[in-house]
Amino acid sequence: MKTNIHFGLSQIDKPTPRWIKYIFRIVFLLLSFGVFMVSDYPNIDEHTKLLLLKWFAGINMLTWGLSKLFGIENTMDNDNTGNHNH
Repeated sequence: MKTNIHFGLSQIDKPTPRWIKYIFRIVFLLLSFGVFMVSDYPNIDEHTKLLLLKWFAGINMLTWGLSKLFGIENTMDNDNTGNHNH
């Protein structure tokens, strides 16, 4: 089975490639760690904390949205799970 990775709104209902899932999961993990560290760090003033946390949330939403736009197009009728793609 040969697969082609595509990007765009037409790929929302298609399966996401595994390696792309792992990249985005790493980004989510790093953002979560950043939120934890910024929220608990005492030497950052509250305005800067709020600004950083707002940016982290925005990057998180953007990353999640982008991850949904990657899709795999199978060139055969069967995918690797044995299901038919019609």
